Amino acid sequence: MSGQDSEVAVLREQEVSVVARLDERTAVVLEPSCAVTVAEEFRSVVLTEEQLRIVAAGQQGPAGPAGPIGPAGGSAISVTAGAALGGHRIVYLDSSYEAQYASNQVASHALIALGLTLGAASMGASVDVQRSGEVTEPSWSWTLEQPVYLGDNGQLTQTAPTSPALFQRIVGFPTAATKLFLALREPVFLA
Repeated sequence: MSGQDSEVAVLREQEVSVVARLDERTAVVLEPSCAVTVAEEFRSVVLTEEQLRIVAAGQQGPAGPAGPIGPAGGSAISVTAGAALGGHRIVYLDSSYEAQYASNQVASHALIALGLTLGAASMGASVDVQRSGEVTEPSWSWTLEQPVYLGDNGQLTQTAPTSPALFQRIVGFPTAATKLFLALREPVFLA
């Protein structure tokens, strides 16, 4: 380059590339060096060497906000509780689209049961409702090979409902003493 035709080469800092992870806290990175050659006849910039470094990863940061629910093997939604609700009860959505306890003593609840609450919620709070799939609750002690029915006030029972119940509706089947495979069936109205 001549003194009159001075050129300036601008090199942007390049990102490092992770080549390999040694374990969950250590990685090998490829980092280009800053040595640059300007070839006048080709007017190009060439990186002359690369360096390998072992870098220890930082500590785990704080947990982020909870993501959407998604229990394994089932489908769930979040709705607003229309009353104080307990966990592991069958609910339906009222005309305001808020969860209320379903009951086998109210004929209109026979076909509108939504699913099982996964936890308690106060009125106006969000409550997660599972519609199908396996649910585990350590306090349950189901008898295998017997269906689980909707009872009064969203309760679950293995006793087939009779009067004053207006219908029977199987809501699931135990897969273990503390596990229920939630699968709402068609109701059977009692005469």
